Formats: sequence, structure tokens, C-alpha cells
Amino acid sequence: MEDARTGAIDREIALSYVRNAQAYEQMLPSDLERIFPAVLDAVGYLDVPSESALELIAQLLKRHGKGISDTLRDAIAKHDIDNFVEGSLPRLYGDAQRRVSLPAIERPGPSSFADKPHATTIGIDVLKRRVAIADRIVIERNATADVLIELAQVWLESAGRGLNPLDYSCLTAPDLAQLLGVDSDEVVRRRINRARAVLKQRFESSNLETSAGDLMIENIPWQGYRFAPELVTIRMIEPSN
Repeated sequence: MEDARTGAIDREIALSYVRNAQAYEQMLPSDLERIFPAVLDAVGYLDVPSESALELIAQLLKRHGKGISDTLRDAIAKHDIDNFVEGSLPRLYGDAQRRVSLPAIERPGPSSFADKPHATTIGIDVLKRRVAIADRIVIERNATADVLIELAQVWLESAGRGLNPLDYSCLTAPDLAQLLGVDSDEVVRRRINRARAVLKQRFESSNLETSAGDLMIENIPWQGYRFAPELVTIRMIEPSN
């Protein structure tokens, strides 16, 4: 837990592990059935009622999530975040929360943190179906723009509620399918994969950090899709007169 993680993908995997654990702490049988309906097929082979099987699985996930979350909370309670090695899981956890919770606070003077990744600013114009990224990339009036706008609106709603960044809401595949007007979860997965590929390519061609574009859209097990809270800052584009 306290070892440094130097690669962008390794860091994101570590943070996703914590997010999943925190989600598992709150897992209910109804969540299993709603978010991951295929589990009903699996428990159908067990020699117990479906309701009992779902309850057992949910309790197992809760114990697993609580064990991981408690370990991290105990470590942070014993030491200040700054005492942990740069790139360690407790440090990454603290940095992820600060990047979203305190986006407007500038560090004074010459920055000694130039090598740290910064949240990418994304502006959305819902009416024009337009997405502007880091003042360099524009994606508009296509399927990728629609996906990004729906995810951005969930990010804005979560930020408006003052949620902890790691608790920002997701869109399930069925919910996203309905919002996009498509007929299956498989189409949603293809749209998400296409959006990730477009972001990666556009980031690379714009001389932005390619890994940031590649990791910007998360898939949180049991919950769905969202923008990685610590990697983006979303704003609405004011309509021009």
C-alpha cells in the first residue's frame, strides 16, 4: 500500500481498487440485481432461494470492501498524507480528492509540481452537442460527443451535491442506453470504447498526455461509467449571444 506507483495505469488501477471497495461497502442485494442482472442466472444454479443467494453475495462483497477501506482509513489516520511516499496509495487517494474538491485554488510562486498530472478542463454545450477539451480539442455533433456530454452531466450533478470525488455517480449501461437512444448494453459498450479511442487519438495529436485521454472514462464494477473525478474538471459552456 505504501510503495510508490510510477505508471499512470498502475496508479489508476490502485485508485479504482479503492473506489470499488468503497462501493462494495454499500452493496445491497437490490444493487446486484439492478446493476449486474446476469448474477441472477448464476445464483439460479445454487440450491437456495435467489433472494438468499443475493444477500449472501452482497454481504461477502461488503466484508471485502470494508476490509480494504478500513486498512486505508487506518493508515491515513496514523499519518498525515504528506508523510506517505509520492505515488503511494494513501497519497494518490488524498491527491485525487484535493484535485476535485479544491480546483480553484492556485499554488503560489514557481511550481515544484510541474511533473504532476493536472485535471483536464472539459466544457460542454448540450444544445449544440459540443465538447471542448483543454482548449485544444473540439468534438461535436456525433456519437462520441453525446457520450461525453451525458457523462459530464453526471459529473456536474455529483460535484453540485458536494460528494467526495471517489463517490461521484456513474451511469449504468441500461441508463446510458436510454439516454443515448440505443437499444442494448452492447451498443453502449461499443460507444464507450469508441469514445476512449477518440480521446486517446485526439490527445496524442494535440500534444496532450495520451494516458490522460485513455483513462478519462472509467468503468466501475457494479456501478457503470463515469469521468474519472480526479482527471477532469467539467464546466458548462455559456451560450454566445
